[in-house]
Amino acid sequence: KIARVHNINFSHTSLLEKSFLGIDYIVNPELEAAKAIISKIEHGATGEIMLFENSTFQIRSLYVTQDSIFAGKYVRDIHKLVPMKILLALIMKEEGYIIPKGDTLIEEGDLLYMMGTEENLSELLAKEGKARIEMNKMIIVGGNDISTYVCDYFYKKGQINRSTSNFWNRWAGSRVKKNICII
Repeated sequence: KIARVHNINFSHTSLLEKSFLGIDYIVNPELEAAKAIISKIEHGATGEIMLFENSTFQIRSLYVTQDSIFAGKYVRDIHKLVPMKILLALIMKEEGYIIPKGDTLIEEGDLLYMMGTEENLSELLAKEGKARIEMNKMIIVGGNDISTYVCDYFYKKGQINRSTSNFWNRWAGSRVKKNICII
């Protein structure tokens, strides 16, 4: 059973290390949204990213454009184009999702879901002209729990400060990596 709990303190309680009162897993919607935002910020704006806990593997998406190295190629030929170790796990075509086989043709407009290490996938995306975009300036609209979790995460990593003083921000700007404005 899954319980949706809004109080962050219950998400980390030791009572739930084992099933307690029939609850197997606790989900905090605001915390999950904040984790998704943090993931996007940390990995750059390169498309969808699905991370695996305690692993260097991830799944990333890539939209196939007309000038993509994949457009008009068969899945069996991918490793000739990109020698790094990746797995093309899924292709979303107009007809729906398909699990690719060697004779599957990749066409313009397809959305590829590839699995590999962050290093290999970043290299692949760079070859595609989809270099990582470092996100250092952000505006968060709304001072709710989600924005609090996001800011606290980067504050604890030493990447932002909590000062609203323009003097402090200019003076410390060379050391502060993220500039986050909350409206």
